[in-house]
Amino acid sequence: MISWISNLMQKRGKVIFSILLAIIIVAFVFTIGAGPGLVESDRRNLERNFYGVDLNSSSDMQMLRDSTLISQYTNRASTQNPQQFEQEMLMRQVFLYLANEFGIPGPNEQGLQEYLKTKAAFMGQTGEFDASALQSFVDTLEGGGSFSQAFVLQVLRDDYRIDQIVQLLEGPGFANEAEVLNLLKQQQTIWDIQYAEFEFDSFNPQISITDEELQEYYANQSFRYEIPEEFTISYVEFEPQNVQTEIPQPDEETLQTFYLSNRSLFADAEAALYPEPETTENEEGETEEAPEPAPTLTPLQMFVELKDDVLEAYMDEQRGYFAAVEANDFTAYLYEREIAYQGDGFNELLAEFGVNLKYVPPFNINRETQLIGVVPAMLFQRVMDLTATRYYTDVVPKEDQSAYYVAFLESKTEPRIPELSEVTAEVTADLRLQKRRDAFVETGTQLSETFREAIEAGTPLEEVDTDYTISWESYEPFTVAERPENITPSLMRDAESLQTGEISEMLTAGNTGFWIYMKDRTTPEIDATSEDFTENKSAIEDYSSFARMQTLMTDMISRQLPAAQTP
Repeated sequence: MISWISNLMQKRGKVIFSILLAIIIVAFVFTIGAGPGLVESDRRNLERNFYGVDLNSSSDMQMLRDSTLISQYTNRASTQNPQQFEQEMLMRQVFLYLANEFGIPGPNEQGLQEYLKTKAAFMGQTGEFDASALQSFVDTLEGGGSFSQAFVLQVLRDDYRIDQIVQLLEGPGFANEAEVLNLLKQQQTIWDIQYAEFEFDSFNPQISITDEELQEYYANQSFRYEIPEEFTISYVEFEPQNVQTEIPQPDEETLQTFYLSNRSLFADAEAALYPEPETTENEEGETEEAPEPAPTLTPLQMFVELKDDVLEAYMDEQRGYFAAVEANDFTAYLYEREIAYQGDGFNELLAEFGVNLKYVPPFNINRETQLIGVVPAMLFQRVMDLTATRYYTDVVPKEDQSAYYVAFLESKTEPRIPELSEVTAEVTADLRLQKRRDAFVETGTQLSETFREAIEAGTPLEEVDTDYTISWESYEPFTVAERPENITPSLMRDAESLQTGEISEMLTAGNTGFWIYMKDRTTPEIDATSEDFTENKSAIEDYSSFARMQTLMTDMISRQLPAAQTP
């Protein structure tokens, strides 16, 4: 099988995953690099060695990114966000480094053939190896694209080596009998409880505040009312439609590759070329389709029909790319030419790049003072690190990559503690809230004692008369896995300390107080020879093994990243 795949790859030349993966590749913006913004100028790069790859090398990072994506595809794995994907990339490099250190060899041809049969991408619905799934994978490699056949095969061989080192690092797990017994007791214990809530929002006692209390409170809490430093900034905006770079017209092959790699961009245009056949109703009211169905076109035939649309989309992408390049070159020139803000050469540089200063009203760290939506939120975060000597930010992209920004510090004020007279209303409201919360807790303590007295007297809790709205609920006996929705894991942990017939103190979460009354609790005897015991022991062993390996990976990554940042 492997020989047949290899021969087929050699005959068909280039290997392509772009139709399946290009959209995913474009979606990830790798943020580990130390450069300012989306595109870093090579003139200022410093090597950042991370277990054999340079984190500041675009070629090294592209290779690591692509190999991680291909590995994810063959394993039917995915990540939810760019941060998780970055972590997977780093872990992959650490695994390969360890595989080299331990001398883990790659598979021979027969070993690779057997290994492919274990990959999730080549499994059928029954979980068995499906030759047709492998054939479909090979067919996908046909269209010409960005990955060489050697690179794809190397990724598969590296995955094989990574699997070997993972098995070696995980090793046998450990679980003692007491740990397993305790877990099974938690799972199988039957709980019979009553539960009540006391809402803080419904608690409105009479509260008075004297001037002395207000002054004392403010003296102890004045730091909470500090007025943060305030910034005044200007910025320049680099938009794709205003790029200064002359973009060359692409050749036919470039446009075809772009189209095949970005088919989803043209889904509506493709559908509009040949819409679904219209249906009509005959005299009997039966639906009939139009006699001539839409023709079936190959991707390249479709490309010919949509060439103008493809060219426009390609040029839009190029303009976006060069907008990022120009923005980064702009900051590079500010640095290299040591141009001061509004100093000699500053206005000339603005004119050279075709941008104008725009201004933002004064703001501080509080989000409500910021013009979120007008410029990216991250721009405000970057500005807060600026000083008189470092007066401009790195390039900050708009969320949809439709523009790129560089901000300049105009001025900033120092933080200060206001006089009480400036914030009297706010301080009074906070003190009132604190006294109300204190009264709520004190009332909860009193109610807890009232409920205990009722239990000792044999009075049902739901019949206890209080001045507050407190409703007791009873449940059918349940296990942890079947617990009622409003009995949270946190409440279950609190309930574990109660004996039969005991009631908790008032517990609080957010703006709600809770009580739990333990009517009964039954814990069964656990058989250490049972199937449940064996399964849970195995699960704990697997988890301990995985956790040990994960801790090692985290430690190796965290230790190497600071070193990688040092020139």
